[in-house]
Amino acid sequence: MRAFSSRIEPAGRDRAGHLLVAGFACFALAILVFAAGQVMLRLPQRFGIDYGEGFVWGQVGDLLAGRIYRPLSEYPYALMHYTPLYHAVVAALWRLGFDPLIAGRAVSLVSGLVLAGACGLMAALALPEDRPRGRKLIAGVTAAMLVAAMPEVVEWSTVMRVDMLATSLGMLGLLALRLRDRGPAWTVAAGLCFLLALLTKQNTLVPAAAGIGALLITEPRAALRLGGALAGIGLALIGAAELATHGEFLRHVVLYDAARFNWDQMITLWIPHMLDVAVPLPIAVGFALVRLRQLGRARTWRRDPTAWSVLALSFHLGLGLLLTLGIAKMGAGPNYLLPLFVPVAVLAGMALAELPRGMLAMLVLLATGALWSLASYPFPSRQWFAERDRQCAELVDMVRAAPGPVLSENMTLLMRAGRPVPWEFGSITELTLLGLFDEAPLVKRFEDGFFDTLIVYSWGPERFSEAVRAAAWRRYERVAVIGRFEVWRRRKAD
Repeated sequence: MRAFSSRIEPAGRDRAGHLLVAGFACFALAILVFAAGQVMLRLPQRFGIDYGEGFVWGQVGDLLAGRIYRPLSEYPYALMHYTPLYHAVVAALWRLGFDPLIAGRAVSLVSGLVLAGACGLMAALALPEDRPRGRKLIAGVTAAMLVAAMPEVVEWSTVMRVDMLATSLGMLGLLALRLRDRGPAWTVAAGLCFLLALLTKQNTLVPAAAGIGALLITEPRAALRLGGALAGIGLALIGAAELATHGEFLRHVVLYDAARFNWDQMITLWIPHMLDVAVPLPIAVGFALVRLRQLGRARTWRRDPTAWSVLALSFHLGLGLLLTLGIAKMGAGPNYLLPLFVPVAVLAGMALAELPRGMLAMLVLLATGALWSLASYPFPSRQWFAERDRQCAELVDMVRAAPGPVLSENMTLLMRAGRPVPWEFGSITELTLLGLFDEAPLVKRFEDGFFDTLIVYSWGPERFSEAVRAAAWRRYERVAVIGRFEVWRRRKAD
């Protein structure tokens, strides 16, 4: 701590410097304790925390069985939402004997840790090279802690979803591109990271677009070479995937994004989650605008790594803010905000380090905002998990004992019981309502009583079309309620 405070300028070794170090230590400790508590609580849960964990688990099973990207006309109706890198990693861990659900969460957790570290390094390296080491350390630590303090990052780092791996790979690509002046291998590494991010989630374009877009201003030829190489490799991979899947690959990864917009979600989702960055967002935006104005006046951005960093992070911020509108899509969640929250943390960390006279006040403001967002976020309690675990264990026993096929809105129940996932409710419903999927065979399965048991907790229009819901209610009757879950079986008269 003494070494740290001695590097802070202009505070030096005075009382303000020691207060700043103490503030950093308390902030970091509070964040680490809270995040560690959530990881220990959430990671070992045997059933789904997030709705999407069940269908991702099912997709990993389809990958191992060689059934991914198959025609949507075949039952089970398995829409493969994403490009397959995350699934391949989890599948490899599953083959090694790890529990697939917990292994998938572990991949997300490691990705979250890598993301925090990459953001910290990016914040430190993005400062001008003549800045004291202490300021760079402040920028890096602040950025890393702000990422770790975002409840959405904590949440998505502990679920079996592709987003954290894709986000961390994108950030690693930007970090590698920042280091390109140390040798051409870093540019290759950046391209590889961008490509791997797209192979994890096909719409993870923001980091590559921001990095190459900034490079187009500072080093146009390098940008064209990198962009051309990525485009060429990407098209080749798409062509190979189309051939291997008989034309199904693009249908799956493009249809994934087909959904209606519900603008009410801007009020119910966008505003509450944006409040979590109510403090660092204006700081990041203000800092980016000031630095961009300085660069515009000086016109010194050519082959300047610092100028590239500011441009890339500013582009990332702007594109990320634009993409937050995607949260209005039916079925969208807080993961749509990650492309914005990442550059917000980096730029806010840089802003703190570049304003030494107001550093202590800004640190207090950032820490207060971060701790408030964590404390107010609706994380489930230990008691909630215990009760839900008891309910799910009882339901899994029902699924295993059922003599015929079972449909469950919580798809991890099916995977735990070794039963197939009939379809992913949200996507199939959206495709049906958009006229991209014929639900007639699906409705007929309900009318014929194909399923022995239905386990449902919402019956919401975002998961079940009117025709599906009506057919299910005619042929089945509710026989039990376990917590929030309803158990339905064929009507006795049938």
